[in-house]
Amino acid sequence: MILTLVLSPVLADALYYSNEKSCSPATNDQNISFRIPHKVVDDQTTTLNLNSNGMSEYAVRIMPENSVFGEKDDSIPYTVTSLSLNSGNEKETESVSMFLSFFSEKMKSSFTRWINRGSKYLPMMRKILAENNLPEELVYVPLIESGYNVYALSPANAVGPWQFMEQTARKYNLKINRWVDERRDPVKSTHAASDYLKFLYDRYGSWNLALAAYNAGEGRIDKAMKRANTDSFWSLAETNHIAKETKQYVPKFLAAKEIAAEPAKYGFDEFENAEPIDYDVVYITPPAAISFIAEAAGTTVDKILSLNPELKQWCIPPKVSKYKLRIPYGTKDAFLAVYDNTPELQRAMLRPYQTKKQDTLRNIAKRFRVPADVLSDINSYDITERLAKNTTVYLPPSTDIQKFADRETTTVKHKKRSAHRKETRGAVRVAKRSGVRSTSAKSEAGKHREAVKAAKKSNNEAKVVSTKVKTGSSKQRNVVKVVKNETAKDKLPSKQPAKHHKSSNKKV
Repeated sequence: MILTLVLSPVLADALYYSNEKSCSPATNDQNISFRIPHKVVDDQTTTLNLNSNGMSEYAVRIMPENSVFGEKDDSIPYTVTSLSLNSGNEKETESVSMFLSFFSEKMKSSFTRWINRGSKYLPMMRKILAENNLPEELVYVPLIESGYNVYALSPANAVGPWQFMEQTARKYNLKINRWVDERRDPVKSTHAASDYLKFLYDRYGSWNLALAAYNAGEGRIDKAMKRANTDSFWSLAETNHIAKETKQYVPKFLAAKEIAAEPAKYGFDEFENAEPIDYDVVYITPPAAISFIAEAAGTTVDKILSLNPELKQWCIPPKVSKYKLRIPYGTKDAFLAVYDNTPELQRAMLRPYQTKKQDTLRNIAKRFRVPADVLSDINSYDITERLAKNTTVYLPPSTDIQKFADRETTTVKHKKRSAHRKETRGAVRVAKRSGVRSTSAKSEAGKHREAVKAAKKSNNEAKVVSTKVKTGSSKQRNVVKVVKNETAKDKLPSKQPAKHHKSSNKKV
C-alpha cells in the first residue's frame, strides 16, 4: 500500500492490518486511524511505500482531542480518508471464500448460536479493545476460538472464551489454581487477550501474522518465517512450515468477521442482541458458599456462576482477605446487609466432623470424597498431618461438592471406556502380578470375550467358566469353557481357599 501524506514534517508508525482487509481502530467519523513511524519528511508531501499493491491513500491529521490514541512524544495520529479493502491476494480470496461458504452453509445454525451467545459480551469486549487501541474486529477472535463459551476446554487444555494456555495465561496475570480459573472470566481474559494481541502486533507489524501467532505461538511463527524467508502470512501458508490449523485460522477469522458485519449478505437472519451483562461488584471477606451468596442476593446459584464463571469450587477462595464478586445489578445494598450480619460458619455452610484416632486430612478427604487440597485450605491443616482425636474438621456441604464436580466434568466430552477395554486392562494387571506376559493376558481376555458371545448366542442359560491351570513352567494360564444347560447349583464351582498355590478356581 502506498500511503501519501499531505502535511508538514511527519512522524509515523502505521497501525494497520498490513495487507489485511481492515484497519484499526475507527474514529467517531468512521475513518481509520494510523500511527506513522518516526521519520522526518519534506514540508509538503511524502509517500510511504508500505507494501506492493500500488494503492495510494491520503491521510489528514487528527486533532488531539479527536484522537482515539492520545499523544506520545514520538508520534502524531493520522486518519486515512480512503482505503481499499481488497488486498488482491488470490490465496486470501480463495481461503476466505471457502470459510464464508462453510459458515453460511454447513455451520449456519452453530454460527448463529455462537454469535447470539456472544452478543452479551461484545459491548464489554469492544470497550476493552478500544481502551487498548486495538481493532474492534478482534472481538470475533473468541467466536472462532470458543464460540464465546466461557467454559470451553480444548484437547490441548486451552480454556475460556479466548482459549488461553496455562503458561500464557499466567504470563498475562490470570490466576489459575484449585479455586479459580480466570481464563473463564470474560472480562479479565479479554484484558489479558488485549495485552497479548498488542504484544503480537508490535512483534510482527501485521495482524495476519499476529493472529497466526495467537493460534500457534510466536515461537513457531518465528521459526516458520525464518525457514520460509518471508514476512507474509499468505506466503507462509503455502509452505509446510506451519500447521494446517494455523493456515486456516486467519481466513477463518476474516470470514467470521465478514459474516458478523453483514449477516444478510450471507443468508443469515439478523443476529440477536442480548442485553449486555450488567452487575454490581462487592468485595467480601471469605468464607462464603455460592449457595449462600445466591440466597443473600435473592437469585440462583446458576446466576451467580454465570456472573463469576472463574469459580471452580462450591465457595469463594478461602485464603484471600477480600474477594471481588459480581452479583445481579441493583442487589448490592440488600446483599451486604445480609452478608455482614451472618456468622462465618453459617455463610460457609460447613459441616463439622470430629476426627478419629490416626486421622489425617488425606484419609478424611478420601472418605468423604472431597479434594484433599480443598479440605486443607478450608481447615489450614497440612494434608499429611496426623490430627489429634476429636479435632474438629470442617467439611463442605456434600450436595454442593457433587454439583460443582458435575459442572466441571460437563465442559469436556470424555470417551466412555468400553467393557472389553476394562477387562483387557484388568487381565494385564493380573498378568503382571503373576509374571505372565501381557500379550498372553490380552489374548486370553479376547478369548474370554468370544466365549461369552458364543455362549449368549447358543443358549441364554449357558455360562462361562474360567479357571487357572498350571502350565509346565511356574506360570499360569486361563482356560475358558462354555458350559450349557446346567442347573443352578452346578453352574459355577464354589470358590475354594488356596492350599499350596495362589491360584484357585474363580468365578468370572
